[in-house]
Amino acid sequence: MDTQLQKYSRYSESPDSTAPAHAERLAQRDADAVTRALIASVIRGCAKSREQICEDMSARLGRTVTRFMLDDFTSLSKGDAQTKTPARFPAAWIEAFCLVTGDDRLQLHVMGARNRRLIEFAKRELSAASDQRERDRLRHELLQEDSRHERD
Repeated sequence: MDTQLQKYSRYSESPDSTAPAHAERLAQRDADAVTRALIASVIRGCAKSREQICEDMSARLGRTVTRFMLDDFTSLSKGDAQTKTPARFPAAWIEAFCLVTGDDRLQLHVMGARNRRLIEFAKRELSAASDQRERDRLRHELLQEDSRHERD
């Protein structure tokens, strides 16, 4: 069972056929809340105003993005939760949002745990390669100095 749904396992054990669907809706609401909070956190941490973020995104996307849209995407409750589905941030906008804000946490969040581990591995490999190049450079310099001292 999906870990998100495990929290709601009491619903899936019910003989009621709507219980698993209800559990999925509860898990989705949690995922939505996490995503909304993350978007809000990125916006708060950005040096640009919401209006500037909207302008820059609009330019990148070729369509108008308004502050009201950003507010809707970050709002935890929009009207009656039973009758109105909150606006969701379009996946096609994620790259522009991350570029404009200079923060890639939303891209990392939506890509899934395996892909995040692959990226972490790649970062560590690049860092190790960079460290190795620096050690090789220092070794070369020291060997050159040693050969100069031996000649003198």
